[in-house]
Amino acid sequence: MRTISQTPSAYSIFVRLNHLMNTVYRNLIFDLDGTISDSRPGIYNALKYALHKMNVAIADDYDFTGFIGPPIFECFKQHFFSNGNDIEKAVYHFRKYYSEKGWSENEMYNGMYELLADLSKKDFKLFVATNKPQVFTDLILRHFGINDFFKLVKGVDIDNHHHTKSELIKEILEYDEGINNENSVMIGDSKWDIFAADYHAVKTIGVSWGFGGDKKVLESYGALTVVDS
Repeated sequence: MRTISQTPSAYSIFVRLNHLMNTVYRNLIFDLDGTISDSRPGIYNALKYALHKMNVAIADDYDFTGFIGPPIFECFKQHFFSNGNDIEKAVYHFRKYYSEKGWSENEMYNGMYELLADLSKKDFKLFVATNKPQVFTDLILRHFGINDFFKLVKGVDIDNHHHTKSELIKEILEYDEGINNENSVMIGDSKWDIFAADYHAVKTIGVSWGFGGDKKVLESYGALTVVDS
């Protein structure tokens, strides 16, 4: 897994795709975790806190990578708990830590600010679609000073465990009549981004510096192309 210091400049990498976006895609839908920022520290710490509160013992080196991207409710359900009440309690503890501290344990990838600033000055409309709750998404974007670059930011409803990324993309496509699946592209680091976009026949540009796998993995899930180092 790349660290921040090892991640190639997002700006210089995306410049190499400029011809692709210039000729086809004017509406760019960005994922957040693993695409715009490295959110691992805050998410991992919130998970450890929640599991400690639930009296679940885990190894010090437990790999939480699969928890970044999918809804946290589904992650706890798949990996740790079968009882609905336990899942709800774990989600509560996770969000308690994350709301107080975890959201700020986060770092934007090298070159991302410059990329977003440059694209927003040109004839692109920028959006965010993330499985992170809206309240945390807004906090993070303001923290990084990039919230004004986006026309519309869509995070999930914190009280709706069934709110999906595909629904968020649908809401973005309905933002105005000039946006459609042919002139829009998803930019993300995982299969969840690809699947959600594909549901609306939207292509995905994968980024390999996140948590969802390398170029070969993302292409196997159907990415149009993958930004790699």
